[in-house]
Formats: sequence, C-alpha cells, structure tokens
Amino acid sequence: MRLDRKERPFFAVEGKPGPTQIEGALTHYYRNSLKNCALHVPTHATILAFCPVRLPSWSGRTALPHSYMLQIFSDPLSIAEYVSDTLIDRIQAKPDVVLGLATGGTMEPIYARFVDEARQSNLDVSRLTSFNLDEYIGLRPDHPKSYSAYMRDHLFQHLEFDAARLHVPDGMAQDLAAHCKAYAARLRECGGIDLQLLGVGGNGHIGFNEPGTAFDCPCHVVELAEQTRIDNSRFFAKGAIVPGSAITMGLAEIMEAREILLVATGESKAQIVADRYQGGVTEAIPFTVLKRHPRATIILDEAAASLLPVDAL
Repeated sequence: MRLDRKERPFFAVEGKPGPTQIEGALTHYYRNSLKNCALHVPTHATILAFCPVRLPSWSGRTALPHSYMLQIFSDPLSIAEYVSDTLIDRIQAKPDVVLGLATGGTMEPIYARFVDEARQSNLDVSRLTSFNLDEYIGLRPDHPKSYSAYMRDHLFQHLEFDAARLHVPDGMAQDLAAHCKAYAARLRECGGIDLQLLGVGGNGHIGFNEPGTAFDCPCHVVELAEQTRIDNSRFFAKGAIVPGSAITMGLAEIMEAREILLVATGESKAQIVADRYQGGVTEAIPFTVLKRHPRATIILDEAAASLLPVDAL
C-alpha cells in the first residue's frame, strides 16, 4: 500500500479491544506494506478488522490468526488502484512471487490499472509465476471466451511475462482427472501461491468451487451450477451455449495461499456478502471458508457492501 495518501479517520473492530491492541495488531499485520504506520489507508477506503475470537498475542506472528480484514472503497476504480498497488508491492518485494489469478468482469479494471502502473514504473514481471483458478472444459486456448484468451487480452500480452511461467488449466485435456492432479502438483513444485486474487459468484462460489464443494477438495472437474451459467452468459454472444463444466483449482489449494485478496463489486454481490458476514462457515457458501484463513482481505465497493448490517459499518 502506498503512503502518499492522507489518512481517513474511520476504523472499527468487532468486539471491545483497546486502542493499543488495535493499532498494535494492524501494525504487526501490515508491517511490511505500511512501514509500521498502521492507520494509513487510502482516502477512499474504510478499513475494518473483524476478530471473531479474542485478539491473541502477536509475538512472532506474521498475520492475524482467525481474523480477516474488510476494506470498503467508493467504486471499482478505487479498488483497482489499491489492488494494483498491492500487486506491484508484492512483485517488487519478491520478484519470483507466485500469484494466483482470477478472471471475470471484476478483474478487468484491476488488470488494466496494473498494466498501466507496471509500464510507468518499468516493473520487471519476467520472474513471477502465475496460476489461474479455472478454465471451461471444451474451449480451446484460442477460443475468444476461454480464460486463456481472457488472460492474454487483459494482462499477459501487455507486459514482458515469461510464458513458461504462466499457467492456465487446459480445458481440452484428454484425461481431465490426470490434468487436475498435474496442475496441483505443478503448483506445489512452485512452492504454492504467495498472493491469490479471487472474485465471488452470486451463489458464493470462489474459483468454480460451487456450493457443496468440500473445503479440502483439490483441483477438480466441476459441473457448473445453473445460476453460474446464467450469470456468465453475459460474456457470451446472445444465444450461445455457456459451457456446462470446468476445471477449477480446489478450495484446498486456495486456502493454502499465503495471502488472499477477494474482490466483490456491484449490487449483484451485496446479498452474498451480507450472507457471509452474518452466517457461519459452511460448504453451502464456499465464500465463507475464507473466515478460516489467517490473511484473507475482503475488498468491496459501496454497492457490494450495501446490505451489510449497520454494526459492520
């Protein structure tokens, strides 16, 4: 996070920890990116730390155990600026970083901003490795609606990436089960994901892990829910058949990422965001598993946050 912005004086924590605990916890959590200035946040952001258990001792820890961060921005472009800055910070700090990448409309302004900033700063991306979350089965990599094509159009072709380090599942693999195992194995060989980008579906899916997916499920083939196909039909020509199945990184691999940024924008995501906030951890809403991750940040625009209860804001 950049420090060339003013502070916004809005900060809240669920529960009743004291001011010293709050500042100490966040300073520790963001000590690398905030340079020990825990309350420096973008002018357009509201930051909240939800701690469902008592604040633990921070000695020797690198994250907030059993807690997650929620940041609310005014609009998707403000989110794009923040996430782009975060990506650049992580790449500069670790040039061979392993990124988990997502697709969809939510990610488009993020990648556009990142490309612009990376060019302006002459960012070296040649040593990073990336793994995409998913791909439709039956679409060739050159199909315009494949996620391989999406990544080329929105990110890969615009910067000097090493193509050998860019991984997207192969929706045309002859042995899909074997390909899923190989994809997961390659991810392990690369040391796992340092920073995972996620979106969320209207039914709570992350990646293409649909409701009911086991939390320990690895990379697998999934039959897409009817609602997911309806939601994604907007990316296809009118009357085109949306693929009914996909390869997806499993919740097991996602939860092994060392840091997660999940972005949700627009009124269509408001209900699932509210459901996650108010409910427990359940496989019926895959999104809720992030409550168990020690470094998961939920990033919303005001529209996606519009149904959160007053005590959350």
